[in-house]
Amino acid sequence: MHNRIYTLVEKYPIAVSNGENGDLDGDFDGIDWRDIKMLGRGLVDALTSMGLMAPDECYIKTSLCRDSPGNLVYPAIKISTSCDLPDQLRVRIDAICFRYAQGLTTKTSHASSQDLLDDSRLQVQLTTDEEMKLTQCVQKTLLSLPVRLKHPIVIDDHDNESIVIVEGKLSARPSKLVGQTVRREVQGIIDNLGFSDFAVRILDLDGVAINGNYSNHSELDQFWKSMRSRDMFNFEVCDVIDDVGKRTTTIRRVPPRVKEQTLR
Repeated sequence: MHNRIYTLVEKYPIAVSNGENGDLDGDFDGIDWRDIKMLGRGLVDALTSMGLMAPDECYIKTSLCRDSPGNLVYPAIKISTSCDLPDQLRVRIDAICFRYAQGLTTKTSHASSQDLLDDSRLQVQLTTDEEMKLTQCVQKTLLSLPVRLKHPIVIDDHDNESIVIVEGKLSARPSKLVGQTVRREVQGIIDNLGFSDFAVRILDLDGVAINGNYSNHSELDQFWKSMRSRDMFNFEVCDVIDDVGKRTTTIRRVPPRVKEQTLR
């Protein structure tokens, strides 16, 4: 007995008709499974690499979902597991799925930034290691996909409720060749934040501005609270130069150490 986790449905309708001996006739040669398969595999990699389920407990199979009661079918990928999924775990994997899709697209919805901040799926806390593994899965998936998807892909949960839709132009592909990452820790305050470009600027103890980007919108709420408080925090600044000489600076807030938490 397999429990369905997600169904990825490509919104590319194919008309079918009843052929001889109960056959279904249709233009099945027009189906390109690659994009939807890469999305499905990347999502499974995210769930397994973050330890939410074991690789040998996940199953992926292709399917043609019927547009009931019409004569249309849609290419689909079904992801299921042999394990029980308690409600608490389903909430967590739904949050991972949403953030995974969010990282793939330049804009994941038409909602405002405040709507996204209030989204319960963004309130699920991830560890630094989980954030890193999720980013790696997103980047790996982007390298396997074209710049723009041919057709929208809807991700439905086990109740056939749509979690998110991936469509249109995808996020910029990461460089395949990068130099050594230089990490440093600084103290400072957040001076400015951007939503659509993931931008963040901090001022260090000497008032020097450091411009960079945060890695995921899930960090935005924490950054916003830090900026409003105007308190001094520790930040990790990671600089890396890619194969074309472009410098990328990623900034994340370092969680307070036990001693600091006690003093506060």
